[in-house]
Amino acid sequence: MAHVTVERPDISLDAPTLVGGLPGEGLIGKLVADRLVSEFRMDYYAGVHCEGVPPVAAYRSDEPAVRPGIQLYADVDRDLLVLASDIPVSTSSAPAFAGCLTDWLREHDATSIYVSGLSRAVDDGSRALYGLSTGDGDRLLADAGIAPPEHAGMVTGPTGALLNRAGDERMDGVGLLVETDGSLPDYDAAQTVLEDGVEPIVGVDVDTEAFSADTHELSPVAQSALEQLGGNGDGNSRAQPTPTFY
Repeated sequence: MAHVTVERPDISLDAPTLVGGLPGEGLIGKLVADRLVSEFRMDYYAGVHCEGVPPVAAYRSDEPAVRPGIQLYADVDRDLLVLASDIPVSTSSAPAFAGCLTDWLREHDATSIYVSGLSRAVDDGSRALYGLSTGDGDRLLADAGIAPPEHAGMVTGPTGALLNRAGDERMDGVGLLVETDGSLPDYDAAQTVLEDGVEPIVGVDVDTEAFSADTHELSPVAQSALEQLGGNGDGNSRAQPTPTFY
């Protein structure tokens, strides 16, 4: 049965904010999620066993315990949850996955922040950040000074399904769309999300000084794995413009 299994019932959260980082364009969401988990030394809180999550045995460095491919981490002091993923969720399974996770988030009165990369035709080095809202999420965007997108478009993949479900349920949430040149991984775009999106909305400070491609050298094996995870395959989320005539 699809479910979220809480492994740390001793951790108590009060209407937490969730930052969701699923694999996608530029691997931006994953970079953001992993950075938050590392920066705040967040506790492994729950395993996500929703439909569409492949039954893999994920593990972390220096830890013997196995975990599901998608996990929830918690920070009690900041009332923060992070959705971290080592695997993509297939597009065909995205609706069921989104329904399973959203039902659990609603039960815990959580406000969600979902991250997606927005491809741009010409790269001038900048990384503009735009916001989408569900429920009363527009208030969060206004307080953080995040503008809506300049052009019409859509968010696809599991992140798009999560935003769609949150909108259907009228749950408070935001989608953060950051411009990316598609590089893997796009550290500059992830830094923009953290500094201009997560920090003002959640009310936290994240050390991003060393968070750049210049300070991260990847082995060929790691680069190959990133390309498989963040390519254009099934299950990767991305935001993309759509044509309009008005």
